[in-house]
Amino acid sequence: MPTLRLLRPQGPGAVDLERGSEALSYLDELNTQIVAEVFRLGPRNLSEVARTIGASKRTVHARFTKLRRKGLLHVRAVPVYHSMGLIGVYLFARVPPSRRAGALKALSANDYVREVRYCVGRFNGLLAQLAIPVERVKEFEEYVGELERLGALEDYQIRYVVDFKPFLPNFSYFNFKARRWEFSAERFLSDMSRYGLGRVALRDPEHFRADLDYLDVLIVWALERDATTRLATIARIANVNRSLIKYHMDVHVSSRLIRGYAVEMPFFAPGTYGTYLLEAEFSDPSGLASFAYAMSRTPYARVMCKEYRRDALFVTLEVPVSEVCSLVFDVVGELSEEHGLTSYEFHMLSLTSALRRPLPKDLFDEDAGWRYRGDSYLSEARRAVAAGP
Repeated sequence: MPTLRLLRPQGPGAVDLERGSEALSYLDELNTQIVAEVFRLGPRNLSEVARTIGASKRTVHARFTKLRRKGLLHVRAVPVYHSMGLIGVYLFARVPPSRRAGALKALSANDYVREVRYCVGRFNGLLAQLAIPVERVKEFEEYVGELERLGALEDYQIRYVVDFKPFLPNFSYFNFKARRWEFSAERFLSDMSRYGLGRVALRDPEHFRADLDYLDVLIVWALERDATTRLATIARIANVNRSLIKYHMDVHVSSRLIRGYAVEMPFFAPGTYGTYLLEAEFSDPSGLASFAYAMSRTPYARVMCKEYRRDALFVTLEVPVSEVCSLVFDVVGELSEEHGLTSYEFHMLSLTSALRRPLPKDLFDEDAGWRYRGDSYLSEARRAVAAGP
């Protein structure tokens, strides 16, 4: 797990020294306006982004390209899993450090594993995120149970999650002149009291239905990897005309299969922040929705989802290490009674993924749906465990 180095704060809520301010030199007002519109509209229409913020298309294109070329900006489409016949999974696994490599190999046997991070919390070990065919839930649970029986996992918990929604930082807490964040629990809670609370609607789907074809899957696969991928490039992969891909994009994908765009960017100075997962349970759906809104108004929320058929919220956060205690004890603690929060847990995740891969597009068949190679996953997992670390 990467080492996090604490920097001495420069006053209330400030987490950056001069070195940190220099590291955030790319977070000027124009760049953040561009990023905000790319988040809202997607990265494939920079002309509309330019019109919206009142800048020239040439300037916007140059700024956007420079951020990407320097490795400071990556944009991914966020799939709507239930419209693809898939359900999201968070698998928390307790794994001794000496067995992590073997557990990772065993988990990676499953084609539907999307991402794995190291995790510290109630389950010290791994957090795996998957999107599995909904009709294969029982087989998946048997597969995880076999991993435990083989000794790859000491203990585990499966949580089925839906309605992933991405977020950007709230830049009202960013001092553009000093290039530093000035967030404090006291100011935030005062703002929430003054301006009132809204709602972030996270809902259970009415159905899980793979009402799509291979071209739809291919487009989602490509845009989730890199949302700047040109439709002509996708057309060449599929060996079809670009106009056909554009039709599928406009009629099927944009309206039903993509839930916005996740913007990946270093919003805090390197070495000053960590990645965390807040898991919170509520007494009713309205409390979940209002608490989710409060979290969305911080600079820290990146992705939210809810547990299927339960009033439980998961929030992936990027938080400066000097602000973690304030967020957990002051902000979450203060909001808990007002929003009917009955319990919560805070997990620390590795900054980078131990494993990350796209949707298994080639396992989709227009007639048979998603192919789940259950017996093969078990065989490969057994071999991985038998081979040892």
